[in-house]
Amino acid sequence: MLPSGGPAIAAVLCSSCGGRLARDNTGTVCSPCRRTGIETSALRGALINRDRPRIKAVFESSGVHGVARHFDCTLEDALDIVIDAQLMPMGMVRRRVVLRRLVGLTGSSHSAAGEVLGISRWTVATYRRHLGIE
Repeated sequence: MLPSGGPAIAAVLCSSCGGRLARDNTGTVCSPCRRTGIETSALRGALINRDRPRIKAVFESSGVHGVARHFDCTLEDALDIVIDAQLMPMGMVRRRVVLRRLVGLTGSSHSAAGEVLGISRWTVATYRRHLGIE
């Protein structure tokens, strides 16, 4: 109970930064994190529209790791750049969440990654080949 006699309200935390969400926020991300996400997405969209040929050249020569190095970003962001630049087969685009987890499993065997992701080792090998991360 609060000193005023009302019931205690549990604090809801932002899933991104761990900060406290405003009472009227019905989402899972605080306003500053949401704004950062929107700005990052807009910047990435502008980059892709301006640099699609360069993104394609870097991706074809050195895979998603090369895109991450070239644009000085995380592997997950590099994957989003590659997908948004439409350099991946459409079937793989629908598996964006799995692909994001897969790029985080760099260094693990196809079998181990397949077990973690709930897909076959052959699928892992195919995805890694397409991403240039074998």
